[in-house]
Amino acid sequence: MSDLPQAGQSSEPEPGRGRERFRVRFEATIHPGASGDLSRIDEIEVFRVPSPDGQIRVLATPDELEHLIDLGFELHLHRAYPIRPLDPSLVETDEAVQRWLMDWHQAVRRESGGAGS
Repeated sequence: MSDLPQAGQSSEPEPGRGRERFRVRFEATIHPGASGDLSRIDEIEVFRVPSPDGQIRVLATPDELEHLIDLGFELHLHRAYPIRPLDPSLVETDEAVQRWLMDWHQAVRRESGGAGS
């Protein structure tokens, strides 16, 4: 079951936490608004996501989206992502990373014939 609000549930932030505490970020593409001008987009600090088709794609909070709209941009929302803690099983230990790095380094040395090492 999704952590996103379901029909009949509120998407409002937790009480007393303010708008900046929304529990969701949106993946959106930014397009020129009525002015047809995208020149100011580099002045705006939002988290950009690589886009294989050359669009300006961002991951943004509702407040950031509102700011973009106020500046005259048109937004197309594609997905909503709940904000939640990172799954601990995805976090490697320092020892595991060091082992991986050593294994990788040894493999590179073997492939290059040990030259320069």
